[in-house]
Amino acid sequence: MKLKVFIPISLSTILIVVFGNVLKADSWTITKLILSAVIFELVCFLLSRPKDKHYLALKATIQKFSIFIRQTKYFSIFYLFFLIYELWNETNVLNLLFYIHIIFVFYSIGFILSMNNVQMKE
Repeated sequence: MKLKVFIPISLSTILIVVFGNVLKADSWTITKLILSAVIFELVCFLLSRPKDKHYLALKATIQKFSIFIRQTKYFSIFYLFFLIYELWNETNVLNLLFYIHIIFVFYSIGFILSMNNVQMKE
């Protein structure tokens, strides 16, 4: 069951590498972003882990994650407008990669919280 935590970690890592290469960032910057994301996601997993060892199945996790996505849709829209604004103003590559990294980590944490059956308020 603990192996399921590597789904969001590996997806966010792959996406950060892909966008880092597309934006032509140096490998050290990409590595720092990946390490910070992985450490933060693992800490969130360990702190939100259920004490009674009751984990959700993958199907239930995906259903809870879809609820998480629906509840955070306004944040996503706002953040997309923010990224478009930053692209329009020709922000440097490091800042742009960091902003993209934030959204990947945000949804990875959402999947981890859904996996650990953390209840969200409406």
